[in-house]
Amino acid sequence: MKFLFFTFFIFGRYAMAANLDEIVKKAENNLRGKSFQGKIKMTIVRPDVERVLVMKVWLEGLDLATIKILQPAKEKGVANLRRQTDLWQYLPKVDRMVRIPSSMMLQNWMGSDFSNDDMVKSSSLVRDYKHKLVKKEGAGKNTVWLIESTPKPSLPVAWKKINLYVREGDAATLKREFISEKNEVVKILVGKKFKTFGDKTFPTLLEMTNPKKPGTKTTIEYSDVVFDAQISEETFTQLFLKRAAD
Repeated sequence: MKFLFFTFFIFGRYAMAANLDEIVKKAENNLRGKSFQGKIKMTIVRPDVERVLVMKVWLEGLDLATIKILQPAKEKGVANLRRQTDLWQYLPKVDRMVRIPSSMMLQNWMGSDFSNDDMVKSSSLVRDYKHKLVKKEGAGKNTVWLIESTPKPSLPVAWKKINLYVREGDAATLKREFISEKNEVVKILVGKKFKTFGDKTFPTLLEMTNPKKPGTKTTIEYSDVVFDAQISEETFTQLFLKRAAD
């Protein structure tokens, strides 16, 4: 009887781990797909000022990302390119390509509450983290899983852990809490205005806040979203970054 109980216990643990991995994989696929293209309106809110940036973004797999700013005029053409672990920024006013070191991946992107890593999606919950179910709340397809994601050993990731709130029915990511080595919640990302694109449920509005900086936030609104379409290889080159933004 003890052996039978032990067998069911071990099997149950492995089944839960596999289920967790699958829901995290689907949650990430909801945000990335095989490829992703879209337009972004970023609004940066500070107590004394508000800025708006409009840009286009292209992602392919886990290793390729390009962002080009379209508006405002003074920042038009500023662009980022990531290929695997390499990140560059193109500054059109001085016609200069700048290599951004990995040590700066957590730096704020263009003065927003999103980091370089957030924007070019260099880290992956599926690839870089292991997962533990903390609790479930609600019922049926609207049940929300709170999943604690901690870095796999020896991986150079930024966070001690990420708390991931995922809806069970469609694996929609409702919220992420980013937690530092000091065990402090450094920032909170909330997904809103979900839309369905094929088999993906995607938040067309994201809001990033810092609990220690009241009155500040950055929102991202997506439009013209396209998943899983073929993207030209040239899109992920430095030459493409130097072309005029349109």
